[in-house]
Amino acid sequence: MKFSVQILLKNSLIFVFSSQVFISALVLFNENLGVYFNAFYLGLFVFFVLLFFLKKIDLFSLVLLCIPLWAMLSSVVHLMISGRFDLGPILKMLFVFLSFFIGIHGAVRYKWRLADFSWIGIIILISSIISLLLGDILGVEVSDPTYKTGLVGLTVHPAITAMLISTAIPYLLAIKNSGRYLAILAYFCVFLTMRRTALFGCFPLIFLANLSLFKSIRFVFLCVFFLVLSPFLFSFFDLFDSYFDRVNALFIGDDDSGSGRYIFWNLILKRIAMEFGLFEYFFGEGVGVIDEFLLLRFGAAIGAHNDVLDLVFTYGILPAFFLVLFYFTVVIHLIKLKASFNNSPVEYLCAWGIVFYLIFTSIVSGGAIDVQASALFFALGITLAVINKRDKVMI
Repeated sequence: MKFSVQILLKNSLIFVFSSQVFISALVLFNENLGVYFNAFYLGLFVFFVLLFFLKKIDLFSLVLLCIPLWAMLSSVVHLMISGRFDLGPILKMLFVFLSFFIGIHGAVRYKWRLADFSWIGIIILISSIISLLLGDILGVEVSDPTYKTGLVGLTVHPAITAMLISTAIPYLLAIKNSGRYLAILAYFCVFLTMRRTALFGCFPLIFLANLSLFKSIRFVFLCVFFLVLSPFLFSFFDLFDSYFDRVNALFIGDDDSGSGRYIFWNLILKRIAMEFGLFEYFFGEGVGVIDEFLLLRFGAAIGAHNDVLDLVFTYGILPAFFLVLFYFTVVIHLIKLKASFNNSPVEYLCAWGIVFYLIFTSIVSGGAIDVQASALFFALGITLAVINKRDKVMI
């Protein structure tokens, strides 16, 4: 019975996480579908947790759980005061927590490893490639003008596509032999989306997991040859120009630097420092206020592009503190377990790569605690449990 339950659980989780590309495409065209999918996945995950994982919660999961719990409390307070309330963002954060929780407990109870879920990476990579090709073939219009003149037109928003392809990488790296090359293909697909955050964020994951390659003189020679030849290749394909313009904009600091991050980060920090009182520091200003603020001051309602600022502005400092604490706790734990590299090199390196990607995304883009990152948290939970090498849940 236990074996059949494990098979059911594994297959269900593979379906849930690997379907995110298609779900994201559907939600892009009909936002209301997102509510139904979130509710379905949340119910599915709660069912699995209640049925299989009623154990003492580990420290990492407890810290992560505090984010949606305080967000819910803050939302209820604002509902009573101003009538503002939106359950969607809280469900997404809870979805992320449950993904991590199931990953870490499943690895402890069923001895899961990343390779057991390699199908997540394969299906996400294939479906993302299809998404990239269909966008160009069908001529799908996207809202960001950068992508209308860029390499590809996307059926899924470029930021979501890049996050999902990056998510595939740790699962692909866990596959012996072919996993390395599939991961490099995934990295190339991330490049095609022209998302700077995803490209820079997942580079350490690729580099760390392929250290042995860099010991090969032939591989190093090929890298140098490509770098020397690349300017000549790119000069014949002006479609690459929009990507390099976006990269160069990082160092210019003008209004067109990505999404104007430098400008509205400054606006948000000034608003928090000058206008927040004790109430706002604890409960934030409520859901949607940051979009209204940026729309009035910046001309676009696009969020803070920083998870910490988004949480502080919307729900108060406590959920932002718990997010930083979660990252800090995981990093310290990995440093303490550096000896585990010899026993579980793939899981150890992938854990570092995932944490770097999540922290980098949280800082410069935002969305690291949204639904599209849930499979990354699931993978992180598995890797932490594997390298921890204990027979009980970490406390």
